[in-house]
Amino acid sequence: MTRLFLIVAWFAVPHMALSQDLTGLIEDLEAKTQFGLFSDFQAEFNDADRNAELYNGHLVGHLTTKLSRRATYFAEVSLSPDQKGSGQASLERAFFQFSFSDPFRLVLGRIHTPVSRWNSRYHHGQYLQTSINRPQVVTYGNQMVPIHSIVAEVSGTLARETGALSYMAGFGVSEDHGHEPNEEESAAEHSKNPSAYAGLTIEPASVLGLAFGGVAYVEHFDHMQHDEGTDSVVEYESILSGFVQVDRFRWALMAELLSVSHYGKQWYAGSWGYYVQAEHQLWGRMERAVVYGRYGTVLKNLEDPMFASDDCERWGGLTGGLRINVAPRVAATTEFRMYGEGLSFEKRHVYVQISAAF
Repeated sequence: MTRLFLIVAWFAVPHMALSQDLTGLIEDLEAKTQFGLFSDFQAEFNDADRNAELYNGHLVGHLTTKLSRRATYFAEVSLSPDQKGSGQASLERAFFQFSFSDPFRLVLGRIHTPVSRWNSRYHHGQYLQTSINRPQVVTYGNQMVPIHSIVAEVSGTLARETGALSYMAGFGVSEDHGHEPNEEESAAEHSKNPSAYAGLTIEPASVLGLAFGGVAYVEHFDHMQHDEGTDSVVEYESILSGFVQVDRFRWALMAELLSVSHYGKQWYAGSWGYYVQAEHQLWGRMERAVVYGRYGTVLKNLEDPMFASDDCERWGGLTGGLRINVAPRVAATTEFRMYGEGLSFEKRHVYVQISAAF
């Protein structure tokens, strides 16, 4: 009997210790990990045919965990419904960040390409941005800017009495820019375009809430749809962007300009776009409401092979809306857009959206 007790104790004691260690590890991870969820529901009304469409939106999850005093990990997953009613999951961002000091940080992983201030600041959770729609120059799938990249990036902030100077520089591969895959290509074969970028942001102490800066971006296209040996092959892309942002009490202004050029046997320049957006938080009983307006323009060089299939050379649009924070983490937004080729504004849409953060 004594021997049996010793045998049971021999196996049970390490198991109990392992269970306690595992419980402690889980509790420690829970204390260092934060979760966030974002979702939205949207209705779109078209003035041309008087039709209305309903969109269930995305379910977006954010995970941030502190791995050590200097290291953190962040992941963003998006779940969107398809036409069959099932869901499509995609890993939008996933990166490690090592914060050695304010002047030096290292990021490794999949990020939103920081060629655009909007693309860096606002992500897939609709609740995070004031307007329902993104500006046309940075909208998804317009081929003007890359959206996602896998990078190794260094960044930092130098603070002085006169203000703050932030820098970033990185290299990696762009994943979803250049062209759509054909039937014979896999995502890995067509979407790994080497790229590099560098940018600066200045925040002067003399003007409260002011920030301005710019980014230079270069990308090499490894796989293009154009026939080799012709003059229409595009091998490189360069993007220059600049922004000005003012965020004061109850007022916010953001303006951004992007210039896109492509290079091959010929130089294709002259494609650019910009937007200016102003926001104002109301006062008194309406302090939960924010009114906003935006004007944007996109001009594409149709001789550029990247935009040869586009039927609209110049696009312009006006956007105005009202966002009301009906609860601490729930917003109701109504937005009116009119846009079209040139300054015709022949297309008019009204959007109504409920967005939330959990």
